Parts: sequence; structure tokens; C-alpha cells
Amino acid sequence: MASSSAASPARTGARAGRSQEPEETLKPSLMHQLIGYHCRRAFVQVEPFSDARMSAFALRPADFAVLSLLSANPGISQKQVAHGIGVAPPNLAPVLERLEARRLLARQRSRRDGRIQTFSLTADGQVLCTLAEEAALRIESEAAGALTDGERKTLLRLLRKLYASDVAA
Repeated sequence: MASSSAASPARTGARAGRSQEPEETLKPSLMHQLIGYHCRRAFVQVEPFSDARMSAFALRPADFAVLSLLSANPGISQKQVAHGIGVAPPNLAPVLERLEARRLLARQRSRRDGRIQTFSLTADGQVLCTLAEEAALRIESEAAGALTDGERKTLLRLLRKLYASDVAA
């Protein structure tokens, strides 16, 4: 049997009858100049919902966004929730219904305007939200470990600037 220190052609990428050539450096394509391309690649790296540690909470990204927003802003309207997470109010209705069915949030009539419903987390919703937020922070911290605190703050500021310009338009 061959020595285990000898690399097989399959492992080195060499093919029978060819000499092993060093891998060429690829020229950057147009993609490398596109912000969206880099945002997508970064998203895949830091997005917590692909991590198994988040599956225990059985939350979709929109569910998590609503819980987190309501944790910080109890008693806000559907329109405010939709604006806060960047979706249209009609698209938010199924998310709210799903969270209400799980008894994670409760609807109330606004004290100022009885025509408006407001939303707050239940005690179970607050507990789940706190645990999910802690897990998401740990996962993102690990995934973005290559950034310093200053770089992370700069990146967040620049990303907010990009999507805030869309809201102003």
C-alpha cells in the first residue's frame, strides 16, 4: 500500500497524462463590481436562519423580525410593524396570524383610536424572542468575526444608507 503522505491524483486535482499546473488566478468579472453580488455572498455567510441553532425556535425570518420589533416597540399598529420590517401591510397579515396562533403575540384595540389594532408580545413571545435574539447575535458574531467593531458599525451604517434611500424615493 502506498504511503499515506503521498497525495492521490484525485486529491491534488492532477489528471492522468497531464502535469499538475498551478491554479491560475481568475480575472475579476463585472460581478465583483456589483454591490448586490457582495451583499448576497455576505448574506449567505451571516444569515442566522440557515444555522441549525435557530431551528429550535421554529421561526421564519419575518416571524423573527416581527417578534424583535414588538419586543422593542410594544403596542404598535400593523402599519407600524410593516414599516419597521420593510414589508407591505397586507403581506404582514399571514405572519401576524401565524404568530398569534402560536400565542406569541396578542392584538388589542388602540386606546387612542378604537379602529386601530395594536400588537404586543405575550409572555411566551417575549421569552422566545429573547432566546432567539441571543442565538442570532451569537451566530452573527461568529460569522462576522473577520470584522472589527468599527468595521461592523461602518458596514451597518452603509447598508442602512442604501435601503433608506429606497424608502425616501
